[in-house]
Amino acid sequence: MQTPLWLGLDIGTQSVKAVLVDDAGVIIGSASSPLSSTREGITHEQDPEQWWSASKKVITSVISTVNPRDIKAISISATSGTLVVVDSQGKPQSKGIMYDDARAADRAAECNEAGANLWENLGYRIQGSWALPKILWLLAQGVLVAGRKVIHQGDYVAWKLAGKEVDSDSSNTLKSGFDIEKVQWPSDLLAQLKIPHEVLPHVSVAGEVIGVVSDANETALTSHTSIVAGMTDGCAAQIAAAALLPGSWNSVLGTTLVIKGASTLRKLDPTGSVYAHRAPFSTGWWPGGASSTGTNAISQWLPGIPVSQLKFTNQNLLDAPIIYPLSRIGERFPFVSSDAHALVARGLNLPTLESDGAKKTFASIAKGIAFVERLSFDLLAYVGYDISGSCTFTGGGAKNPQWNQLRADVLCRSVLIPEEVEGAFGMAILAAAAFEDADEELKLSRVAKRLLSAGVEIEPDLSNGKLLLSQYKEFIEMLHNEKWITTELKEFALARAHS
Repeated sequence: MQTPLWLGLDIGTQSVKAVLVDDAGVIIGSASSPLSSTREGITHEQDPEQWWSASKKVITSVISTVNPRDIKAISISATSGTLVVVDSQGKPQSKGIMYDDARAADRAAECNEAGANLWENLGYRIQGSWALPKILWLLAQGVLVAGRKVIHQGDYVAWKLAGKEVDSDSSNTLKSGFDIEKVQWPSDLLAQLKIPHEVLPHVSVAGEVIGVVSDANETALTSHTSIVAGMTDGCAAQIAAAALLPGSWNSVLGTTLVIKGASTLRKLDPTGSVYAHRAPFSTGWWPGGASSTGTNAISQWLPGIPVSQLKFTNQNLLDAPIIYPLSRIGERFPFVSSDAHALVARGLNLPTLESDGAKKTFASIAKGIAFVERLSFDLLAYVGYDISGSCTFTGGGAKNPQWNQLRADVLCRSVLIPEEVEGAFGMAILAAAAFEDADEELKLSRVAKRLLSAGVEIEPDLSNGKLLLSQYKEFIEMLHNEKWITTELKEFALARAHS
């Protein structure tokens, strides 16, 4: 019998990536195709047809050397909360409204007031860039009318593959207001917000089979390939990093900084910054959050220089200004502030390529993001999550060894850089797990262990970490002075830095 093949697809901000693996984790093929965005002020859009054309291109590439009938399943990840309105045939009736588009931010208060009890129970509040306020905006604009639906980025590609509507997943629908505790759309909330049920997608739990590929899908895939409900890009990276046991965490340094972990219980965050996805097959919870900081700061302040090639000296690192490296207004994690902006300690100017050179500019950005990452873990511990398990780094930023060492030093903990860091590989694992002959609790971890290879371990330089933590304390005080973090969180973070 031919060994089954598993296909993972990851639709990101800058590209669509695909990977095809066999049942032992050997990569048969991988491919990437770029995506373009349109940003104007607070809006961020993409063309949904480009999601599909790029997906077709990478799928065609990775399956070109195999018999498509051997591809058992595909699963898709996408950026969290990205939406598109489609008609009954799945044809786009709007642009793709991206996860960080803030056009509907003024509707967030309405969402939070209408669902106050629900959000209190779920442990988070709806943020201005989340999908639920955008759904209200689409209704008010007359775009989301009878006969149309609002679906998510990955749903659109899955619909194209299946040739008909398929369920969305419980991961991507979280920011659209889906009740992840009861696994249903909250009727009372929808009634108060006057959102008709019929404009929302049906939802399955991540890991469930939601359909099969149509033989007329415009790729070489056939109806022998099942479609497995996927997850957000952050969760996909978590799977690829095998951060699946309670207390384990994965930090994805890509365009944004996304931190996800595993927990048997869901905790309530009083700051409203941490939320939890329902784990695949409903086997627990995956808490975390997504900061607006990330390698987008590199794109703004060091344009045209690949992250992997950037370097700094230790002296650059210590001399570089302490900054909160936001490239745009607003932050979601490790604190929520619609007014947060790039900030420099002691009133200094932001480092620039012209004034300080690439090394010092990169040192400021790299150190700032490492401090954001440290605060994120402090917040998770403050909320009550176990952060004592393994820690992995993935994403484009993890391709810079010097930055990895800095981050490990600031966290004062050993970290693992997995051999495979792509979300598409995580989706291939999820696709395989749907067909694993094991108890629900064991499916994903068993497949991940079989398909993934060991990575590179980095030990922290504790002496360097001690020097950096003295600056981290100043970073914390700076955020508290801006009233971006509470006194309680400040004191907790400072106490951990002293320990």
